[in-house]
Amino acid sequence: PFSVNEPTLDRWREGMPDLLATNLDGVGGLRAIDSRTVLSRWRQQVPDGESADLPTALDVARRSGATYGLVGSVVSSGTDMRVSADVYDVGSGQSLGQKQVNGPPDSVFALVDRLSIEVLGLILEEGAPSLVSVDLASITTASLPALRSYLEGEAAFRRSDFERAIPAYEAAIDADSSFALAHYRLGEARGWTESMESGRAREHMGNAARFADRLPARDRELAAVLGAYYMGDPAATRLAREATQKYPDDPQAWYLLGEVYFHLPFQSLASRTESDDAFVRATRLDPSFAPAYIHLLDNAFSYADSAAAAEVLARYDRLAEGSQYDALYGTVFRLAFADSAGRRSALAALDTLPLAHARRAVHMLRHPRLLGVQTDVVRSLERRPDASADLLGEWRTRNLAQRGRFQEAFAAMELSGLGPAERFDMMTIIYFNGFPIDSGAYEREFAPGPSDSFPSVKHFVAAIRAVEAGRWPEVGAMGQRLDEALTAMRARGDSIPARMIEASSRVIDGRTAMVRGRDEEALRILQAAVQEGAAPPLVLGWIMDLLVETGRPDEALLYGRLLTPDPSMGLRMGRLYEEVGDREKALEAYAWVTQAWAGADPTLQPRVAEARQAIARLRGLQLG
Repeated sequence: PFSVNEPTLDRWREGMPDLLATNLDGVGGLRAIDSRTVLSRWRQQVPDGESADLPTALDVARRSGATYGLVGSVVSSGTDMRVSADVYDVGSGQSLGQKQVNGPPDSVFALVDRLSIEVLGLILEEGAPSLVSVDLASITTASLPALRSYLEGEAAFRRSDFERAIPAYEAAIDADSSFALAHYRLGEARGWTESMESGRAREHMGNAARFADRLPARDRELAAVLGAYYMGDPAATRLAREATQKYPDDPQAWYLLGEVYFHLPFQSLASRTESDDAFVRATRLDPSFAPAYIHLLDNAFSYADSAAAAEVLARYDRLAEGSQYDALYGTVFRLAFADSAGRRSALAALDTLPLAHARRAVHMLRHPRLLGVQTDVVRSLERRPDASADLLGEWRTRNLAQRGRFQEAFAAMELSGLGPAERFDMMTIIYFNGFPIDSGAYEREFAPGPSDSFPSVKHFVAAIRAVEAGRWPEVGAMGQRLDEALTAMRARGDSIPARMIEASSRVIDGRTAMVRGRDEEALRILQAAVQEGAAPPLVLGWIMDLLVETGRPDEALLYGRLLTPDPSMGLRMGRLYEEVGDREKALEAYAWVTQAWAGADPTLQPRVAEARQAIARLRGLQLG
């Protein structure tokens, strides 16, 4: 019971702890001991009408089964009342702090809500394993229902159960539309379940930015990193690095740096090792935050690293058990690395995954050594009634293309009724990798049509092809149109599309300089476009070629390592690794070609033969 300073407040002796218990029960993982249990223990130890000293009060809490004890008072002060509460760790007897609120007696329920939030913050700041960890200073809402829903969302988000987190964050925003952290987390959760480019994800990131000025400085800076990388802002890498330097003990700062490195590698030029290091640092500072393990798993699968995948998955599974992401990664691990029986059971388990996660499974098995498994997965998914013909056609076409069977891929693309965007994407991959396909097919796919609004990716590719063919009047006309579109977008305040157009113009200028033999100028322009984070991956190959031609193989590797293992890059990367004296890496790169393209089209077999010869030569050197 609370102490009171006058008889008119007697009803709050037992009423105040009862209201607080009702408010706090179930919030952030807390369970309030039933007030009747507490009062029964109290009456056994404290005679009627007497007060108890602190050790006695904490002993009552201990006997009631409590982890935390709350000792408080209600004091009349003029026309107002003051409600205060001291929070103690029952086991150690240590004070966690004191909170108090003041207000008129007719607003007592609002006072209780405010005090509940303050008390909750003291307890959750302790970071007990069974509770949701939260920094009280970052909680800008005065709405207890909003906070209750937000903490429910946090508990799910920390397990990477994003599907359950979303409705909880939505409820928090319904209760308080200005709750900045709820908007940020809802945007993140949408990013995990949809994509970073999701309109709903970016909408909530934008809403959060509107209310970010209410956050403390640290949270405001971390929120700026999150918003920047979701929007592809060129400042994202700088902001993330500054945050880890300023707050080296903050796990969220390291998690966000890992996210930036993973999603914007062209901007940061960060390797897999640098991305992994940031996530590992985050997991050491906060081992129970499951999302920090996800891209460690993605990187392990991208490099077919079974040892790393097994180690991370064991920890992730303990945290995320029961979530859709946990089911996905467990299934993909068995597909990639289990024996034949394990793979069969994993193929059967694919049917239980949501279609979006089945699609992720196909993508995660893209390493050259795993393409055979990917083929089996695609065949298995053809039985799913919820997989559209377009989606199945995309999976088949990409799988055939990755295996170097481009004639079959092209035929599959024609037969499947693949959508225009997917057809164009596939033809772009084929064209820029120099694979032989009828030139008429390129013309049909790449020529911008009346329905293609300017500027589009088709216009960009058309401009690059014009540069490579030396059709300079066409290049000049395209450049002028891009400049006009850029001016119009800036005038409308469309910053993201404007940034993309500006990067496209730079790439066209860089390719022009490259074709005309102005290597250093081309290098400067293309490197700037890449570091702005808006240049397509094909630009990396051009930069690598320029750096090799100018005698800088080490720098070329900085760009090459940004791309995950791919057979089309195997010979180029193998030669580079040889040049810098890294035989093991060279062997790995050459193996991308032999593993993926053993059954490739005849036109690719000379590349396979070259890779095999290089492997034999390097192994002979090692044996010697």
